Amino acid sequence: MAFSFLIDTNIFIELEDNSVINRAISQFHSLALTNGCKIFVHKEMLRKDIGRDKNQDRLHISLSKANKYPSLNAPLKPDNSFLDSYGVKKVNDEMDAFQLYQAKEGLVDFFVTNDNGIAKKAKSFNIGNKVLSIEKATEILSSTFSKYIPQHPVLNHGSVRAFYNDLNDVFFDSLKADYKGYDNWFKKCVKEDRDCYSLRLNDRLAALLIYNIETAHSHEIESIKGNAIKICTLKVDDDFLGNKLGELFIQKMIELAIEQSIEAVYVTAYEKQNALIKQFERFGFRKEEFQNKQGEKELRLTKYLKEKWNAKNSAKQHPFYKDGDDVQKFIVPIQPYFYSTLFKDGGLRMGSLFDQSEDSLTEIQGNTIVKVYVGGFTRKDIEPGDLLLFYASKTRKAIEPIGIVDSYKQISDFDELWSFVQKRTVFKKAYLQSLLKEKKTVSAIKFRLSHYLSKPIPFKVLKDLESCKNKLQTVTRLRSDDYNLLKDKKYFDERFIID
Repeated sequence: MAFSFLIDTNIFIELEDNSVINRAISQFHSLALTNGCKIFVHKEMLRKDIGRDKNQDRLHISLSKANKYPSLNAPLKPDNSFLDSYGVKKVNDEMDAFQLYQAKEGLVDFFVTNDNGIAKKAKSFNIGNKVLSIEKATEILSSTFSKYIPQHPVLNHGSVRAFYNDLNDVFFDSLKADYKGYDNWFKKCVKEDRDCYSLRLNDRLAALLIYNIETAHSHEIESIKGNAIKICTLKVDDDFLGNKLGELFIQKMIELAIEQSIEAVYVTAYEKQNALIKQFERFGFRKEEFQNKQGEKELRLTKYLKEKWNAKNSAKQHPFYKDGDDVQKFIVPIQPYFYSTLFKDGGLRMGSLFDQSEDSLTEIQGNTIVKVYVGGFTRKDIEPGDLLLFYASKTRKAIEPIGIVDSYKQISDFDELWSFVQKRTVFKKAYLQSLLKEKKTVSAIKFRLSHYLSKPIPFKVLKDLESCKNKLQTVTRLRSDDYNLLKDKKYFDERFIID
């Protein structure tokens, strides 16, 4: 959606005056032009207004600058009834009324002015929402066109241009070997200013994902009717394999598609890239064979975000889930330190100066989609497909992450426990050995992180639920009526819920 704005003389003068420009006006101008919006002036009124300037040199300059802006084509002349209602008593009133009338009759979406008197008059004509201060106009542009980019403390998001001088680095050697003309393709990405996620450690490129948002016309994939995200390059340096950065990249691409209402995410691969293919298939990417432009056989793996699923919250459906009464819900308490390492991109987590260090990267459980929660609790009713609502205890006291159970085990043998949890839990080997020695049997839940609630559920809301009378000291089953009560209060993001 592109808006049209008519700007008042006071806005025009601030934009074009020989002085330091107001930040809000600068933002307004930049956001409007960048996003295809139109900024008009009512030239007849503008000439009348600035034409009263007795400094002829300044008047000549101002009038010449007015030609930079398109004039509102055939502006309407207000009838006498409007002028009388406006209360025109002097020339200034007449000019203001003429400009406001254009917004009233819908010739422009908004009239932008810093004149509070005009804003008050607009309300009397029931068009107060069409007259904006420069700050409000900037806010509307920003909220409409500033796209949310999913973040993670380990990763950077930005332009691929930042890596132009790295193209001869050994990091790119395997990509050049697999894809003919990779150098030229990369330079094309630089020209187009494509976006990417990256990780650089000790001034060395460790991981890179380049993506492109394509229209149906540009991707020409018959099974995808709308826009799609193509993962163009996905590479993790050999020295950093095993840190689950592939899972992290997949999660961010799915999040981005959901945030921007994009229909599908896809990646192409050669059959020899078996590990990569299996990783994408695990999270519901469908595989099909096609012939690329070089006439070679290639595989396309596609995640359809609007696909309808019938299974009970399997990994193929990730990150979407059913939440009917037949799906159990559990509140899982987790201490602040463990929360911060398991849910590294959560909003309740405090950032750290060491987030983009090698030490942070080795907290692998913070990069994964699939994670493990271990505790000394005992339950026999947790099943695959159940929902987990993680409660950050002590300092934060709120539910933010939503997880989906993959599997649940009660384990008394350490080797079995370590095999089940390694690289996916916050706990070190020594701690788990100690816990198992003390408890004899521990419970381990392997789950997938679906998403984070944009509006965390605070303890002051939870404590009034019948399910939470135990003050959330242990894993607690949330009754269906309590869950539905929270759902009615709009705590849960409907985009992730399968009807």
